[in-house]
Amino acid sequence: MLTEQQLKKYGEAIRKLTKIAIRDKVLDAYDILESFLEVDYEVDHEAAKAYVKSLQDAKIEVKNANIFDTDIDPVFIEEASPSKEMTEEEIIDFYEKSASYYVGDSLRLYLRDAGRFKLLTLEEEIAVAKEAERGSRDAKETLIKSNLRLVINIAKRYQGRGLELMDLIQEGNLGLLKAAERFDIYKGYRFTTYATWWIKQAITRALADKSRIVRLPVHLVETINKLKRQIILFEQDFGRSPTVKELSESLGIEEKRILELYYYIHAFDSSPSLDIYVGEEDDSTLLEFIPYEGIDVLDEVIFSSLKDSIEQVLDELTEREENIIRLRFGIDDGRYRTLEEVGKVFGVTRERIRQIEAKALRKLKHPTRARKLKNYLFNG
Repeated sequence: MLTEQQLKKYGEAIRKLTKIAIRDKVLDAYDILESFLEVDYEVDHEAAKAYVKSLQDAKIEVKNANIFDTDIDPVFIEEASPSKEMTEEEIIDFYEKSASYYVGDSLRLYLRDAGRFKLLTLEEEIAVAKEAERGSRDAKETLIKSNLRLVINIAKRYQGRGLELMDLIQEGNLGLLKAAERFDIYKGYRFTTYATWWIKQAITRALADKSRIVRLPVHLVETINKLKRQIILFEQDFGRSPTVKELSESLGIEEKRILELYYYIHAFDSSPSLDIYVGEEDDSTLLEFIPYEGIDVLDEVIFSSLKDSIEQVLDELTEREENIIRLRFGIDDGRYRTLEEVGKVFGVTRERIRQIEAKALRKLKHPTRARKLKNYLFNG
């Protein structure tokens, strides 16, 4: 029997999911499952199937809808075995026939278990990360478990590329483990920001290694994806496909090599759309290859992303406010200016600059703008 609070939460979850479904004309059943698990660890499969049917009746596509087709537990074979005296051959045959049930249910149980670990607040994350830095295994385990849902959310974006969702999650978890091992709290960015890059890197490398019939070297896969990304950027900017010469000039690669890469894309690449953008809040492409040893490169990627976010926020100020903030905080050249120095540039008093700066900072502190930067900073 559901409590009044659970009923309310289910209603909120369904309203949120329905809004997304109406907007996109498609919804993933795993999103439904995650939302329901946040309300109750024991998902009501009949209710879930009824909701899926209501979406389908409204001509909305529901991906992976069959995940609600069975309630069977992954250990059901032991419990529901027709005979405790089966031969080894009969047991293997029974497992194979039952695979379509227990594989899907194992995934549901994993999603349920991952949802049981609470997300850390910013303050908790800092405290736990410091403990992990000092060698606490429990703290490191907490850091990992609290981000299992992050892995799931990222892994879901890579479905249909050659690996099953559970395999993608497992690969992403390896990236999460590596992030926990290498995280340096004093670098200045949040663990979730740092871990995201390692998770993506682990998944994309796994796709490069395992999802092709013909395995391409990782360095070649990276070059191919640079080419695909440049093609997408060019088409967005100019509304047409680039010529081989234009790609050669923009990438600094010989035209002959560009043609070779085209051949590899069409002959061996089973995931030609892996570089598409993934949504309004995630303006990165799906393929982000970060070398295992390249921590300096990782810093550059994160800070490049931070710079883009700063530019987006500053665009919401007036031209004068933006220029004053840029000068005062040395955003473009790293040199801070005093109120007096900025006042001379604009031909006004230092007090007037202080007033404009204060107004601009109030705008930037508004939650709709501040959240764009908060994930990068511990004191955000």
